[in-house]
Amino acid sequence: MQNNTVVDDDPYRAPRAGHQGGGHIIYEDVRVFSFSQRINRLRYACYSFTAWLVLALASLLFYVLASAVLPEQALNIAFIVFIAVAGILGVVYFIALTIRACMTLAGAAGL
Repeated sequence: MQNNTVVDDDPYRAPRAGHQGGGHIIYEDVRVFSFSQRINRLRYACYSFTAWLVLALASLLFYVLASAVLPEQALNIAFIVFIAVAGILGVVYFIALTIRACMTLAGAAGL
């Protein structure tokens, strides 16, 4: 009898989540902040959308809460610093997502 739940530790293999025959559904570990795990296009789109939504909501929440505490000039400076830090973190995260998605596309193209 063949075991369909063999776990492969190679982070560069193609994603295998889904129905693999034999009546078993195989789930893949989700590592959101990984630079080496390959992701498919749907996960890339979902992670990208969710990250933009989280950044937008965090910025809005920061602005609303800080405006109640800080004077206008200090609020502007604090918001610029917050946007700069969030922007740098966002760029690093989106580069990591793009690398992971490109590994999947290169594997599908046979490169």
